[in-house]
Amino acid sequence: MNALLDTHALLWWVTDDRRLSSRARALIGQGEILVSVVSLWEIEIKRGLNRIDVNTHAILGEVSRTDGFHWLPVMPSHVARLIDLPPLHGDPFDRMLVSQAGQEHVPLITRDKALRRYPVDVVW
Repeated sequence: MNALLDTHALLWWVTDDRRLSSRARALIGQGEILVSVVSLWEIEIKRGLNRIDVNTHAILGEVSRTDGFHWLPVMPSHVARLIDLPPLHGDPFDRMLVSQAGQEHVPLITRDKALRRYPVDVVW
């Protein structure tokens, strides 16, 4: 199964954090996984604000060299879909990930229960 990782799921996978659910971990290990450049951008912003302590270069390298992982750029079609999303969630990064998952027809791997209110499949 193909899927898109939410930012926290990406960080927890890279750091082998136990908060990543066993179902999410299994799905990541068996499918083609999309990682949005939006997540990398979010990580770097939060790192720059000292909200998280991560090495963004290490995350970039880990994703780039992991078999089955593919970078997902932000496309005009993702923005067009975003325009029509209701404002159910205030985080612009999460809203774009929802838009991308919907446009790419893949589930979003996320622990964020608020994202389940959108018309996109959520796996956790």
